[in-house]
Amino acid sequence: MTNKIAIIASNGGLFDAYKVFNIATAAAATEKEVAIFFTFEGLN
Repeated sequence: MTNKIAIIASNGGLFDAYKVFNIATAAAATEKEVAIFFTFEGLN
């Protein structure tokens, strides 16, 4: 079993960013290594 999680943030906007960071925080709380990749509109 792996302890790494990758999340792709492809939508811009504050509400979408909250969702990404909420998932990342929950994963980190379970001792997972988290990487977030921001693409296209996610860079806004």
